[in-house]
Amino acid sequence: MLLCNADAAWVINSGCPAHTGCKDGTCLASVAYTTTSGCGSDYVESTVSSVSSNCRWTGCSWGGCDDNEAEVSSSWCWYAYDERCCQIITYSTCRAYLPCTDDSTKADPVGGVLSSVGVFDASATADTPTNALVAAILSNFVYESTVGADTQDAFDANFRSRVLSRLGGTAMTSIWGDYDLEAIVVETWNAIWVVFAGSESTTDFLNDFASVTSTDSTDFSPNSVLVGQGFYDGYSSNRDAVLNLVTSKVQAAPGKKLWMAGHSLGGAYAVLFAARAQWQGLYVSGVYTFGSPKPGDEAFASVYTNNFGGLASRTYRYDMSGDPVTVLPYWFLDDTDAEPTHVGITRSLSSCARRLLAAQPGSLSAEQRSHLAAELRAAEAVARAAEAEVGTRGADANRRELGFSLGSFTNHGILEVYTYYILNCVLSPNDRSNVPSYAAILGFGS
Repeated sequence: MLLCNADAAWVINSGCPAHTGCKDGTCLASVAYTTTSGCGSDYVESTVSSVSSNCRWTGCSWGGCDDNEAEVSSSWCWYAYDERCCQIITYSTCRAYLPCTDDSTKADPVGGVLSSVGVFDASATADTPTNALVAAILSNFVYESTVGADTQDAFDANFRSRVLSRLGGTAMTSIWGDYDLEAIVVETWNAIWVVFAGSESTTDFLNDFASVTSTDSTDFSPNSVLVGQGFYDGYSSNRDAVLNLVTSKVQAAPGKKLWMAGHSLGGAYAVLFAARAQWQGLYVSGVYTFGSPKPGDEAFASVYTNNFGGLASRTYRYDMSGDPVTVLPYWFLDDTDAEPTHVGITRSLSSCARRLLAAQPGSLSAEQRSHLAAELRAAEAVARAAEAEVGTRGADANRRELGFSLGSFTNHGILEVYTYYILNCVLSPNDRSNVPSYAAILGFGS
């Protein structure tokens, strides 16, 4: 079991939105500017080209308009065309990179979704869209590949410099344990997050497949319950190390709220560790899972629902339509009478275009419905294009699927599916104005 610590603190430039945080010592300015000479080294937010009134006729000659011109009309003049060429002007909307101040003595970085001015509500007693987004972002960046790392030291260094300060966290401890369990304990000014990675290695996949059989456990109740064998192996082998660390963090800062999260296999781990933490007397304020398989049988679900002070009512299970992992395992091969069962409150995601258009058909004109559908399609295209610009992250994303062969053919990716749809289809326009854009989230790991 390896534990590594990292911390970060930043003072954001007053010219930047507080929610964006700092990256590599800079932040994006709140106010954009428009220019016809390009953004230079500043951030390019958008570009639009238009035809100006600065035009000319080519005369009766071959060759046509120049590359920076558009042909707006022409007439035949015996052996060639006389073309009307107008200059194309490209307008760029830019944002300057402003310097942040590195303040290692400051306990709470100003800026970022986890900071004191961020959107995360550590005291929430019900699911909120912004809390779900924060949990999804953390559940993405717990994967080593998301920050370009293949060792724990590299992960810690990259997570600290690229992610922690931008989210507004104050400290991070990474855990790489037996059965390839990977987790992070992220501390903020008022919360402690324990986040588990899903399937990213051969061992992880074997744990997934091993959970088609079950094992008896009294870790969560005096009465035995069934838990997926692979899930239990990863949990039980790392239980004491993880919970001893979490307990020490909670005892050192008793006013901070404890939250847990995970994607795929990590979602099953989050549920098991949350149940055990409650059993040991640690109050878990909330649990978020994304694309999680079923961790145990009906008896485990009953214990989770009835024995842990309402933990099930604080467990939010996000399920994307078409995600094949959420229906697994169908049954336990060693006990076909036991039925694998989910726990917590289900939040189902689907295409926001279909949902939004279906939710208010009577209040939308045909033109409005057409415009909304086109706008949502365009937003998805922009987000996908932004992701493609990150380069090799597209290949790395496939590793975050349940199995490499599933790749992008499944609705299972934590960043490409769950984070994207929560951001664009669940958050209100006002909430979206107070969180990083999808393109910005993609850039955190770069």
